[in-house]
Amino acid sequence: MSLVKNKTYTFSLEATKDEVVWDITGSTVTLLLRKPSGTVVTKSATITNGAAGLAEYTTLTTDLDVVSTWSRAWNIVLGSIDVRSEPISFNVIDSP
Repeated sequence: MSLVKNKTYTFSLEATKDEVVWDITGSTVTLLLRKPSGTVVTKSATITNGAAGLAEYTTLTTDLDVVSTWSRAWNIVLGSIDVRSEPISFNVIDSP
């Protein structure tokens, strides 16, 4: 997946646990963006439908500010449960 530098994008989460939709009502959901330098930036996500396990984060134009390979992962904290998804790589490119 390639995204254009300094544009906005919405990253969406559908949380599942043991292959079943996970009710994330009352949880804290964050999107972790790992820059090419290795720096991890934490962004607060919005829970759009907790019972359905849905959350999202829309980037600011300043979030994806370096052309290169990045990765993203979700972190969900619900009570004593703290779960992080596997990272997914993506490319940030200059505007064509």
